Amino acid sequence: MAAFTATATGQVKEDICRLLELDAPYCVTTGFDRPNLSFSVIRPKDKYRALLNILKSHRDDSGIVYCSTRNRVDTLYDNLSAAGYSCGKYHAGLGAEERKTFQDRFIFDEVKIMIATNAFGMGIDKSNVGYVVHYNMPKNIEAYYQEAGRAGRDGRKAECILLYAPKDVITNKFLIENSRPNEELTIQQRRQVRERELEKLKYMTFYCTTDRCLRQFILEYFGQKTGGYCGNCSNCLTEFEQEDITSRARKVIMCISQLPVPFGLSVAADVLKGNESEMVEKWRLANNDYFGSMAGLSLAKIKDILRYLILRGYIDQTADRYPTVNVSARGERLMSEGTKVMMRVKKSEKTAPTTAVPMPPADRGLLAELKALRLDIAKKERVPAYVIFTDATLNEMAARKPRTLQEISQIKGVGSRKLSAYGEKFLRLINEKTDSV
Repeated sequence: MAAFTATATGQVKEDICRLLELDAPYCVTTGFDRPNLSFSVIRPKDKYRALLNILKSHRDDSGIVYCSTRNRVDTLYDNLSAAGYSCGKYHAGLGAEERKTFQDRFIFDEVKIMIATNAFGMGIDKSNVGYVVHYNMPKNIEAYYQEAGRAGRDGRKAECILLYAPKDVITNKFLIENSRPNEELTIQQRRQVRERELEKLKYMTFYCTTDRCLRQFILEYFGQKTGGYCGNCSNCLTEFEQEDITSRARKVIMCISQLPVPFGLSVAADVLKGNESEMVEKWRLANNDYFGSMAGLSLAKIKDILRYLILRGYIDQTADRYPTVNVSARGERLMSEGTKVMMRVKKSEKTAPTTAVPMPPADRGLLAELKALRLDIAKKERVPAYVIFTDATLNEMAARKPRTLQEISQIKGVGSRKLSAYGEKFLRLINEKTDSV
């Protein structure tokens, strides 16, 4: 008997062995790294505008845009369709036939963009996905890495981009707290499951706000040790500088220690900012000695500092239904010791490497013709286009312009069977277009 899974943490591996009652099983972990994938976290003021910019840079690629809710999928589908984009949609609220139609159109390259909830993707092996965008933050890193990993399966460089907004955390908490309970579990077990999901959400939030290498963060989450610089994520391509936040960290710790009862991160940030929110007024938190002590900073910056102090262990955050913050033992020591707290902040961004080398105009024209021929053959044979030849193979054909069967057989992805079945057709088109230039 063999048991397989894609992205399992150490805890999940133990659960598999225990639930399947495996006795001293032989375990093999092949590694989690996908070097051809680049990872980026963007915090845009306008997510839709940011998405449009991404789509413009990937006009010739197939891509997936994941959303957290059905309503968001429908809205994006309507807006992008009206803007002239070729797209489909997929979520559990659609009828089975409609889902299958959109899925088939995407697999057969009849539409370029699939907008979907996490209901889409399981069992889908479309190799030529050039990018995956998460319009909303997923609930955990396992889900994120599986969904992002649907990009670049043909080995070509591909982008995995997460558009983060703090309110995504609130949405995910709502989804976790209102998910349909497993009736076979006891009330205590259900509570434990919910707390575990909230803990996973906390790490997903850390991923979106960390200044560390994103690839390193993901790989270490799954137990794989790696270096601290990959050179292919938004953090590694950003220049940081060290900022001394010792005095601000002490203000945060003193502010939290003076709160009458434990509150969440947002309430603590409101007090530090001096915001007279509903909770601040209700609990008369304006009487806190540190009310408004960080009024000169934006609320987003204050929350970044709070998250950083949580990540570094100066503040503890509970994994309850409504998580609260409190000062840790390390935070208490900070008040009595002369330790400095340094926080990395973004200085400037380097130029990120492009995911593909731009081809000359003539090559782009040839590539379009090759894709059209591939699609025509795929429709006749009733198979997805990438089954005929992958995008990577067609790109190499358009770049190298083979003139003989021997030359075309040297291109990666053209085996003896495909050479025999399709070689003459593609060679004839390449020679026609090359001779006409």
